[in-house]
Amino acid sequence: MHFIHDVYFHGMRLDLARQAFFTELQKSALSIHTLDAYTRDLHKVCEHFGENYDIQQWNRRSFRTLLSAEQAKGHSTATQSRLIASLKVFGRFLIQRAILEVNPLQSLLFPKQKKRIPNVVSEKELIEATVIPLEKLKEIRASIALELLYGSGLRLSELAALHWNHFDKNFCWVQVIGKGNKIRRVPLSLLSTEKMLTWKSLCQSNGFYSAMGSLWFSQAGKALGKRSLQSDIEWILRASGRKGKASPHVLRHSFASHLLDHGGDLLAVKELLGHASLSTTQKYTHVSMRKLKQSYATAHPRA
Repeated sequence: MHFIHDVYFHGMRLDLARQAFFTELQKSALSIHTLDAYTRDLHKVCEHFGENYDIQQWNRRSFRTLLSAEQAKGHSTATQSRLIASLKVFGRFLIQRAILEVNPLQSLLFPKQKKRIPNVVSEKELIEATVIPLEKLKEIRASIALELLYGSGLRLSELAALHWNHFDKNFCWVQVIGKGNKIRRVPLSLLSTEKMLTWKSLCQSNGFYSAMGSLWFSQAGKALGKRSLQSDIEWILRASGRKGKASPHVLRHSFASHLLDHGGDLLAVKELLGHASLSTTQKYTHVSMRKLKQSYATAHPRA
């Protein structure tokens, strides 16, 4: 990083500092999704201050203007918190490289997060999704994606990254690469097993199957990304009569909530979801408690 010292005494340009930061990040074990998040967040910083901005002029007030601009755009508190987290990491890098003597980003405060009850798909809607007539390859693919998301609690990014060799030979288990490149092994539902056998046969007959290759293909045999799978999920949920939110993540929410509704252990659900902290999993207990209160209000004679 010799170029840092070449410009240090004349001020450090933001674009050069960002370039050095990403060079350092590439050496780490961060997942591609985390790297993408840093890229988007630092792009916002460059847009706001300008790439030629001298970062030695930064102070806490400078970043208040950036965060105010983000709030004015209507970004969620979660998006704002991620930006602040990225800035703190960037600030520590600048200190380590002696580009800054004091980190003005370290004292930035995270916005208060609103506690929201996770949005879930009802069991009835999910049953309806299993009886939709499936004719086109896209429709069959959508039904398999839905069952893997709901039956195993996968994230969309985890679903999109699946290869055939991530499954055991009988399609009873799948190895998933989660956040931070953490690997976990999760079971497949009986319906997932059935659908995976069908999907494998279909891919083999169309010449799309490769033992080490991607699980997802288009009608033309091209590998698919997250956006195509997201579109598949929205289609099948709408086809099942879903009126509310129809994203892949509501199926992950539904997986956790329905497990707890039926007596699942909170610690087991945490491990299945790949959560680092139990507090992250506990938000699903609110959904179960709400359902319990509704049952009580409906059935108890003194309610």
